[in-house]
Amino acid sequence: MTDTERLKRATEIWDALEDVCIDDEDCIDTDITVPYLGVYEKGTYREDIWHDIEDTTGVAITYLMFPDDDIDPFTGIWKD
Repeated sequence: MTDTERLKRATEIWDALEDVCIDDEDCIDTDITVPYLGVYEKGTYREDIWHDIEDTTGVAITYLMFPDDDIDPFTGIWKD
């Protein structure tokens, strides 16, 4: 998979999570199906999903969280 494809896939996954509600324990409040990742049950810790995104696509969550910042998509480090 090319870097462009990895970025596209990560963005699709991130966009699919946009409307998922998180409870006071930082867990999802309903079962969800995430493109390319599968099903997550209610009560799944959101950072577990984030780790799965990074593991599956190689794209850093910081890049997805701050798309307007100058962040390297694969290391998650802000560029100079």
